[in-house]
Amino acid sequence: MDPKSTKAKKVAKLVEGFYKAALPIIGKKGPANGFLLRGIAHQPSIPTFIERYGLRAGCIAVYPMYKGLAQLVGMTKLEGPQTIAQQFERYVAEYRNYDFFFIHYKYPDTQGEDGNFEAKRNAIAELDAALPILLRKKPDVLAITGDHSTPCVLKGHSWHPQPVLLHSAYSGSDKLDRFTETGANIGSLGIFEAKYLLRLMQANAKMFDKFGA
Repeated sequence: MDPKSTKAKKVAKLVEGFYKAALPIIGKKGPANGFLLRGIAHQPSIPTFIERYGLRAGCIAVYPMYKGLAQLVGMTKLEGPQTIAQQFERYVAEYRNYDFFFIHYKYPDTQGEDGNFEAKRNAIAELDAALPILLRKKPDVLAITGDHSTPCVLKGHSWHPQPVLLHSAYSGSDKLDRFTETGANIGSLGIFEAKYLLRLMQANAKMFDKFGA
């Protein structure tokens, strides 16, 4: 936008160089022989996580997109871990440095898009096996959910509601033995828009003097 900006010229040159180098490599491939560069723009004006929720937040993710989204809202990107067990170990190590942790685990979604039921089940089992590492710290509030459903049968994102596990000393219990879509369908949280989850987490952390009218 500013032709006099040295930084803008540098970025534009880098993007142009990448495009010119990458396009010939895939130009004769199939079924895709080109690409679009997505998200190359200025940083949008978004309230930071600490401004909106009053919480110092750390992000522990493997995939770059989720690290970038976390940074956009002012979360600290905690680099290094590659497996979910390593991510949970990093959480344990950083426990006292942050009030809120966003821990992202990609692979059930990846395997769902591939339609690989066995691999998706194994990815979920890997998280289950690593969860005791996180539970060492007995977090005041724990929420486990997804951003969308990716059924193997559809090999893509779908409209199905996401199961949500929300636990604290004040959350109550639905007396369910397993965390599944079927179990969540009869849970006491009911169906709600995802934008309300953080407020419910804050309520479970007793951050409000009063909840509701």
